[in-house]
Amino acid sequence: MTIPTTHLRNKALLAAVIDRIEHDGTLSQMENTEKPAPTGFTCWNQVSWQSLVQVTADRCGTALCAAGYTAELAGRKWLVTLDSDGIPLLCGEPTNWTTAFYNTGYVLADESDPADEIATACGHQVVHVRDAALRLLGLEPQSVFDINGHLLNVPHPLFAPGNKVADLRAWLDRLPD
Repeated sequence: MTIPTTHLRNKALLAAVIDRIEHDGTLSQMENTEKPAPTGFTCWNQVSWQSLVQVTADRCGTALCAAGYTAELAGRKWLVTLDSDGIPLLCGEPTNWTTAFYNTGYVLADESDPADEIATACGHQVVHVRDAALRLLGLEPQSVFDINGHLLNVPHPLFAPGNKVADLRAWLDRLPD
């Protein structure tokens, strides 16, 4: 039985994200590259909001970072998904791989999104998943730099590409209840 998560916010939502990542069957792959994850499980990919890499029966077939899992567990709907045959869909309609690739970072806009974050992509009102995830977790944007001092294109250290599960866990006590 799946426990509903769409009502969760802030610390409770991040705890659900960590639980999902830990139980998706992918940590063995992430932390021990010699042992691949079982087939049929979704993937955690901290370097991409949403990657169209794997089709599963119960999800859109993506690998998600912490921001992607946050949006998905909160009930946000992706602009681009995959059908059970691996065909990319844009709001449920078949599309080409180029369109799919360039729009994987968007969720459909809803009433909770501020007007200044809403954009139009392929004729649909959307919000970037990073912006939705920040609000869902009660976080403010922060600049993120790599070890060489170069600014990374992520809105918060929680979403940094090199994060491990322990890094995500370390943020639990920093989030509002």
